[in-house]
Amino acid sequence: MIRRPPRSTLSSSSAASDVYKRQLPTSPALPAKIEIITLDFFLILLNFIENPFEPINVDFIVNNGNLLTPELTCCLNGLSRRSVIQIAKDKGIDVQERQITRDELYTADEIFFSGTAVEITPIRSVDKVAIGPGKRGEITTVIQETYSAIVRGEAKEYDHWLSRV
Repeated sequence: MIRRPPRSTLSSSSAASDVYKRQLPTSPALPAKIEIITLDFFLILLNFIENPFEPINVDFIVNNGNLLTPELTCCLNGLSRRSVIQIAKDKGIDVQERQITRDELYTADEIFFSGTAVEITPIRSVDKVAIGPGKRGEITTVIQETYSAIVRGEAKEYDHWLSRV
């Protein structure tokens, strides 16, 4: 994990800044993204109080059968996130939206990313520490299989989510 730099680290408002001149993205997370660009890892950024913040895709943690997701103060309320939350509720899985601590990443039973490109992607380890048994867990499997069936048009109960072309 990499600590997210403060918003003031890179200025997106200064036309004279080196970042602007090179036409690089001006995200405050840029130094962290550059650091891992050649590594085969997903990036989870930490905010100044060491809580996961602004992941590339929203992360979900499963602990004791409950699905935990960061509250909206630190993540985008995107379509994939909302879909995962609704699928979990439809499957009778309790969903909690709150701050997630760094320690909870290490002690989670399961963790997965969601997003347009990654759909539902299990996370086997964080900082080389195995998550649960180190493989896709039961709840992640249920969410992933349901989500995949929805996007393929195979889950009739979710047909109203699709726009056929």
